[in-house]
Amino acid sequence: MTHLPLDDVRVIELGQLLAGPFCGQLLGDFGAEVIKVEDPGRGDPMRQWGREKPHGQSLWWPVVARNKKSVTCDLRDPRGQDLLRRLIAEADVLLENFRPGTLERWGLSPDELHAINPGLVITRVTGFGQTGPYAPRAGYGSIGEAMGGIRHVTGDPGRPPSRAGISLGDSLATTHACVGTLVALHERGRSGRGQVVDSAIYEAVLAMMESLLPEWQQAGYQRERTGPVLPNVSPSNVYPTGDGEAILIAANQDSVFARLARVMGAEALAEDERYATHGARGANMDELDGIIAAWTAGHPADELLRLLHEGGVPAGRIYTAKDMFADPHFAAREAIVRVPHPDFGEVAMQNVAPKLSSTPGRVRTAGPALGQHNEEVYGGLLGLSPRGDHRPVHGRSHLEARNPPMRYRLGVDVGGTFTDILLIDQESGRTFRAKTPSTPHDQSIGVLAGVEKACAAAGVSPDEIGEILHGTTIATNAILEGKGERVGLVTTAGFRQVLQIARSFVPGGLAGWIIWPKPEPLAALEDTVEAVERVAADGTVVTPLDGAR
Repeated sequence: MTHLPLDDVRVIELGQLLAGPFCGQLLGDFGAEVIKVEDPGRGDPMRQWGREKPHGQSLWWPVVARNKKSVTCDLRDPRGQDLLRRLIAEADVLLENFRPGTLERWGLSPDELHAINPGLVITRVTGFGQTGPYAPRAGYGSIGEAMGGIRHVTGDPGRPPSRAGISLGDSLATTHACVGTLVALHERGRSGRGQVVDSAIYEAVLAMMESLLPEWQQAGYQRERTGPVLPNVSPSNVYPTGDGEAILIAANQDSVFARLARVMGAEALAEDERYATHGARGANMDELDGIIAAWTAGHPADELLRLLHEGGVPAGRIYTAKDMFADPHFAAREAIVRVPHPDFGEVAMQNVAPKLSSTPGRVRTAGPALGQHNEEVYGGLLGLSPRGDHRPVHGRSHLEARNPPMRYRLGVDVGGTFTDILLIDQESGRTFRAKTPSTPHDQSIGVLAGVEKACAAAGVSPDEIGEILHGTTIATNAILEGKGERVGLVTTAGFRQVLQIARSFVPGGLAGWIIWPKPEPLAALEDTVEAVERVAADGTVVTPLDGAR
């Protein structure tokens, strides 16, 4: 197997969500070692984002965090900042998307980081850039899309501006950030010095706006929303088919339009002065679209596409994900890959683009668990001892997970409507309870909200929780209060969702549970405590509490 073209580049990624991490994804796709530094309490919020969340997990996270390593570090703690400095000394690139001034407040300004590592490329992605009057503002991709101009021209005439349906601004900013990072690395090969790559979302969007600026400056022309067509560019539209589908035809160049006219059996259209030139077709586009639509409506989609492709006319269906999985061209070029995943079995995602002939990129792993690589990075790369004077202080690294703090224990009961939380202070014996709404399709929301409420009532951080149990309220409370065994009672769906949340801020995740029905042997799950079961008359598994053997 060939080497990966960026396998000699180490990236420290501090960003979260998409503006920033997508740049890390692109670099990681081509072999860069991307070490993602996450908050030890919650991790990147992208772990919870997405509309569909099987097992309570985001389907976006395995994609945007693919090929990355995850370590935990509390950057608000001076000790965590010192740990980051150690990582920076071993890195080629630092990638972040905090609001301007955040790194500086932590004593991690570019000047301070370059004093540690003069060759460091510092890539910063923000809404408005690092300078200028708007730099301190909070900025999301949607705001950058609006300010950069693309929102104004997206959608149908007479209706409010539309969204593209994906996080376009974030992706454009991070794609430009990736280009800037590679350029800065190339220049470092000449000078030996690193520099700052400053990628603003609104400027990345503006860079894609074609001739919008000179059209206004030179001609006083303001682009507006035009729906599925481009003004004065014809034919280039969506047309109906005889079997109820719709296809795109793009035949606006003179020679291509002549081919379309031949396929339609209407060669005279290419000679008609109303349609013979690009300008003429643009001036008469509504009439021409009507002629083409009347022809396409007389043919089923498959036949229509065959005729157009054989005639050399660009045309195609408007694909959904289902269409992509079924398309032979996608399969032949391996545009979709399936990557092993500990909970999904395998997860399908888009492959690396573009394809390189000699040293192509490769998707090697899906997004990691929180802190999965703590010991590899802190112990292996930095040589820190789990017990040494300079051991990392960053919440719960795996280096310190062998003896986690046990002052607070937390019990979770996920129901279809409400989630009950019980937090117990082991030293004082005080208990704190919280009840939050929950929904079956996304129980993680209720769990996170309940944990936050209970911790707020106790005046503690989730970092101080040493153990979590999941089960019915009665059983879990009894266990936490020392009246039962270290087991809980859960449903399969609830178990999966709470397990992921527990792992986000407690070493080893849940301390114990019983699953009913069992999706797999308990022995196959990490850090489990198997216990004797008792089956009730209704077929459910109940916990063997004291006096109920």
